[in-house]
Amino acid sequence: KAAKVEPGNWIPFLYLGHYYKALNTAEALDKARKCYQKCLQLNRKNEDAGKSLSTIYLKTGKYEENLKFLKEITESGSPSSGKITWAYLQLGIHYLSTEQPNAAVQALQS
Repeated sequence: KAAKVEPGNWIPFLYLGHYYKALNTAEALDKARKCYQKCLQLNRKNEDAGKSLSTIYLKTGKYEENLKFLKEITESGSPSSGKITWAYLQLGIHYLSTEQPNAAVQALQS
């Protein structure tokens, strides 16, 4: 209801995403993915939504989408800033999930 009342506010989309993610069904995960995407559209720097979206991509086998998403984040900032450390961690997890250990080590060391 809050998302409909105030569609420009990212917070309801974040918590709706968490709710749907916790249900852990294919349909609910798809709804959670859409909520996190909307949250990130409204607040691109939201770490919680970014990590959750990446986790859903991995859980649902959407590896290409996950890699594209994480590359966009990691290429848009500097690892030394500390603001996108979560994206490098998720990228390392992605590479481990897709059996690319060398790329995982490189991402995790960034």
